[in-house]
Amino acid sequence: MRKTLIRWPILAAAIAGVVIAAGLLSWYMLSQRSSASVSGGAEETTLLIVGVQTLDGGTAMRELLLLRGSEEDAAGLFIPPEIAVKSSDGSFTSLEDVYAREGAESVCDAVSELLRVIPSAMLVLDDAALVAFVDELDGLPLEVELGVQFAPSEASGERVELEAGERVLSGSEALAFLRGESEMTLATRREQLLRAVVASALTGQSDRAVHSVADRLREASSSEVRSSLVRQIARQIAAADPETLRVGTIPTDDVLIEGQLAVHPRIVEMERLLASIVRGMELLTPTEIRVAVFNGNGVRLMASQTADYLRARAFEVTRIANAEMFEYPTSYIVVLTDEAKAWVLRDALPTQVSIVFPDAFEEHMQALEGLAPFGTDLLLIAGLDWSWSD
Repeated sequence: MRKTLIRWPILAAAIAGVVIAAGLLSWYMLSQRSSASVSGGAEETTLLIVGVQTLDGGTAMRELLLLRGSEEDAAGLFIPPEIAVKSSDGSFTSLEDVYAREGAESVCDAVSELLRVIPSAMLVLDDAALVAFVDELDGLPLEVELGVQFAPSEASGERVELEAGERVLSGSEALAFLRGESEMTLATRREQLLRAVVASALTGQSDRAVHSVADRLREASSSEVRSSLVRQIARQIAAADPETLRVGTIPTDDVLIEGQLAVHPRIVEMERLLASIVRGMELLTPTEIRVAVFNGNGVRLMASQTADYLRARAFEVTRIANAEMFEYPTSYIVVLTDEAKAWVLRDALPTQVSIVFPDAFEEHMQALEGLAPFGTDLLLIAGLDWSWSD
């Protein structure tokens, strides 16, 4: 009994020591994780660059670029400044008008709402900053595919004309390439210029040189931003291959709203770009998608023609059959595996289709599910609203 009484306090002290040690270790690990999060160590970084043009009466926004970097990859997304966004009173106004009325911070807020991404930092750079930056690089090697003509304001200098061919652009020529008129689309020129800047200023450079580039851009910006954030994303972009760097531009359409033309993003295509560029997701291809096709409207050879259409676009068709009835009022895609595959299929179809899940399609699933081979991802049902016209 006596030995037992002596050992229990010793055992209790040992247990207490282990608990305290575990607590201290947990605190240390959490504090390290927290400090890494604050400093941005291995975190993903997003930087919004607002390009502005100097005018006689002030500045106007001309470019919007969202850069994303991580330890795995980097990417850039151009946002057309003319895109309409919803204002607080419910009306639509362009991002460039938001800048003119409320400034760059409000543009950043509007972009955050549009893309559902909150940038880590923002740089506001005018045309003088771009010219000086390229000149400090001793020029920018770039192949001009089609001629470009640029007529700046009197304060900006003389007219610049760039002929097609391989060139080393000076700062003023780089500005002309970005802002001028050409048969080459503006989106293409923006993307080419970004790749050229990455290849010349960042790729293959030492951390010290990359930090120097980041510091020059930060100092040229009219917005306040932490040096560590700009340096971090510069390192992340420098590690990417400029040839395979993912770069895109949000596609737009002119839409008539209340009698006024407004520029709106193509929602489905924008979402795919956001998934790839902003969120770093690998996009699915049709070759990875298995579809069973059903005739739900009774039109002769409807399922066969639809299957041929899908095969021509690299989808794998697992089954062709009639649905259990020919009175489906709407065409459907039923998701059996991955919802993302349904969006890829929907984008490829020439007609509007509703995406549903089995639990919302219960009255038909028992008949259809047995007709789809094992491993099928999606069921496509051509209903009475099916149309082959775009």
